[in-house]
This record gives sequence, structure tokens and C-alpha cells, in this order.
Amino acid sequence: MPGDSCISGMLVATLAFWCFALLHSALVSLRFQSWVEDRVGKVLMLAFYRLGFTIINGVALAGLSLVILNIPDRNLYSASGALYWALRCVQVLGLVLLLLSARRMDLLEFVGLRQAYHLLAGGEVSEDAYPFRRGPFETSGVYRLVRHPQYLAILLIMWPTPIMSLTYFILALNVTLYFWVGSHLEERRLVAQFGQEYTHYRRGVPRLLPWRWLWALVPRAFSTR
Repeated sequence: MPGDSCISGMLVATLAFWCFALLHSALVSLRFQSWVEDRVGKVLMLAFYRLGFTIINGVALAGLSLVILNIPDRNLYSASGALYWALRCVQVLGLVLLLLSARRMDLLEFVGLRQAYHLLAGGEVSEDAYPFRRGPFETSGVYRLVRHPQYLAILLIMWPTPIMSLTYFILALNVTLYFWVGSHLEERRLVAQFGQEYTHYRRGVPRLLPWRWLWALVPRAFSTR
């Protein structure tokens, strides 16, 4: 029956996503990184862990995509006209936010190629290349609006889609939940790493929604009339 296939698809999509999410969370956890370092040594850990993380996540994401694409699906809505372009504009805003939040990022270092190349070329891999313990944390630019602008950007790209299917809706819900829970766990690591400096920053900047910035725009909007 169509209803049964939709329910099964929702369950499969949710299970597949959380398998990917748990794998990702395990790989970025300091406990697992320490376990790997104890077995391969610090030099190899510094040089190759980030690259290995990128490859494993890429394969897992490809597997998740194949599962999602093969789930029986049905359309929830399709926007057209002015609404279509309004939704696309919000997605473009999300893309701009994503680029701004990553403007100081070294892409080769982010995927792990630079660290691996340095070691293979006979150089040294510094402590700064340690996979997920880098600092200081960013507080300027879009990081003054929210503490996790990349997460907000991805949500702005995902949710205002002009064509929403049931599977896509379930996936977006799970991604939102994962970002909320994951940001909380990530901040526990940041507080442990940076102490009062990050605690002070967290008190003054929202986590995912820039509500303070939006609230500050309200009196300005009325004052211009």
C-alpha cells in the first residue's frame, strides 16, 4: 500500500541518516582520535587523520545519497511564480553565508591533503594541523551573528526548497536535529579547550538563529518610516 511504503521510506531515510551522523560524530570525537593516536603514533595521526576522515565521510555520504534516492517518495508541494523565486533567494542567502563563514578556511588543509603532503614531502606536520583541535576560534564576521554559521547556512539552503518531497522533508528534519544536538556536543569540546573565553563568547552570541541581530533590526525598520 502507498501509505505503508511511505512510512517504510521515512524509517529507512531516518535510519540511514543517523548511521551516517553517528559515524561522523565518532570520527570527530576526541576519544576516538586519542584511541587512533595511541595505535598509529602522533606523526601519522597529524598527517593522515583528516584525509582519512574526509575519505570515509565522502564514501558514507555517497552511500546515504544512494539510499535516499532509491526510497519510494511522494511530492508534498511545488512552489511556482514569485514564491519559487523568493525561496531560491533564501537559498542563495544561505550559500553566501556558507562562503563567508569559510572565507578564511584553507581548503587543502580542511580535507587533509596539505598535512599528508607535508609529511610525504619530507617536511614536518605541526601541532596546528591537529585534526579537530585548532584555534583560536573565530568570533568576527558572520560569527558575530551566530556561533555556528555553517549549520545555519546549510539549513537555509535545505529548508526553502521550491520542491519538497516527503523523504526530503524527513531528511531536513533529521539534519536540523543533528545540527542542534551536534552543536551542543561540539561546544562542550570548545569550552573544555578554551574555557572562559568561549563561555563569554557563548553568552553574547546565539547558537543557530541570529535572533539578537534580527531583533535589533526591528526598531531600525520602524525608524525609517
